[in-house]
Amino acid sequence: VLSGLLVCQECGRAYRRITKHDGSVIWRCANRVEHGSKLCKKSPSISEELIQMTIAKHLSASYTEDAIRQNIRQITVHSNGFLEV
Repeated sequence: VLSGLLVCQECGRAYRRITKHDGSVIWRCANRVEHGSKLCKKSPSISEELIQMTIAKHLSASYTEDAIRQNIRQITVHSNGFLEV
């Protein structure tokens, strides 16, 4: 349900879900994943936990797939790690 929601403020590309070797999940700008810092220099990696907490705070207690799809069009990821819903 988070795919396509997160957008990099610096370059405008979507964020991708990445599972690290230790099993933790982060989201990274697709340009950073594909091209390193050549096209997108300051986009941070964001933990899935932070994204979930931000969405839950925005939607109050109704953190369901339907609630997310109906109420959130985009989450902009700023270079300082701030998530703007």
